[in-house]
Amino acid sequence: MYQSVYTTCVEASKMTSKTVKHKHIGDGSVKRYLFLPSMKELWSIVGKENEYILLKEPIVCSCPSSFFKRLRYRGSCYHETIFIEALNENSYETIVCHDSDIQLMVDMLTGNT
Repeated sequence: MYQSVYTTCVEASKMTSKTVKHKHIGDGSVKRYLFLPSMKELWSIVGKENEYILLKEPIVCSCPSSFFKRLRYRGSCYHETIFIEALNENSYETIVCHDSDIQLMVDMLTGNT
């Protein structure tokens, strides 16, 4: 049972990452990984070069641009802007995973696999 959930979760993530070409609301660039049964969430966004992790509260992106813009200009990256719009419009993809896949997904999104 766990293997099929694991495969579905990882394959769904990789498939949507490759098919997104434009970064607009509703095109699959914002993804919510919902882990069951704990109901924990992990958010990500597909950028030009990579897929980045997003924190929902406070909204923070893991891309390098976000870090530097916060330090220099107290601003945010465009991923964060798209994320806020996607949340407001309920326009994001939800991928359901098992709790046992949390570490795997974090490792995959941070390039630690």
